[in-house]
Amino acid sequence: LAFTAVDQATNTVNWNLRTVITEVEEGPTSSAVNPEITINYFARVANVPAVDDGDDLQNSATVTYTDGEGAAANSPAPVIGPFTVVEPDFEVNKTGPASMLPATPAAFTITAQNTGTSTAWDVTITDILPNFDPLPGGMCDNAPTITAIDVAGRALVDGVDYTQTFNPAPTCTFVITLTPSDAAAPANNARVDVGETLTIVYDTQLDVGTPNGSA
Repeated sequence: LAFTAVDQATNTVNWNLRTVITEVEEGPTSSAVNPEITINYFARVANVPAVDDGDDLQNSATVTYTDGEGAAANSPAPVIGPFTVVEPDFEVNKTGPASMLPATPAAFTITAQNTGTSTAWDVTITDILPNFDPLPGGMCDNAPTITAIDVAGRALVDGVDYTQTFNPAPTCTFVITLTPSDAAAPANNARVDVGETLTIVYDTQLDVGTPNGSA
């Protein structure tokens, strides 16, 4: 079986079955030869601007072969679908204290609810922290500390279900990336199903030297 990867220009994939010897498939009590070839495969909708949530797509297949008389032949091309494209979408909110003292930790909460039409995988939250560079102050000197993180009540484990990266000045960001495992739902804690909410609670503090009244 020869396999040709998807042609990006035509969005086609080819399987070359070489020669199928139908004579040997004839049963001892039957004279009819009716071979059936089954190919099972998985396809992924391209994540490109031209494909949007709610779009209807179709798929089709054609078989070309040489018949018993040596002539080229084609089968009809069955059309599968239409099937509807589904995508996740998020509504994100962040809450925290109205005022803070420098060098005194305070709690912040980020919530991200999947309001789309499909499960979300590999979700990344990038929290842009205050940075007064080149002036002193902000939240760039100390890495935030996650105190709780869950998806719809499923507690996530650092290094297993998610990773976290703190980037100090001048970038000054806190990045949390969910890392789903190969396990199927419901064992895969790091997925965010439709209607579910990712909740991240962390402590962080203002840098020493942050001017009074800064916002």
